[in-house]
Amino acid sequence: MPQVSARQLQALRLVAEGFDSKEIGGRLGCSDKAVDGLLKRLTRKFGARNRANLVWIAVQAGLLREAPDVR
Repeated sequence: MPQVSARQLQALRLVAEGFDSKEIGGRLGCSDKAVDGLLKRLTRKFGARNRANLVWIAVQAGLLREAPDVR
């Protein structure tokens, strides 16, 4: 399992919550381009196809917890 920094984990959690790069950048105090780069590196690191797949891989790896069923 690849190592993930605290900053990468913060961004990953925000992606999982549905925020876009601009919103994530605002919350983390950086530009949307910086967020795009961070997520691109994470996507490559985990071999994900896209952001949704990255979140799924992170859940499977135990980095993120699945949300409770709210039906």
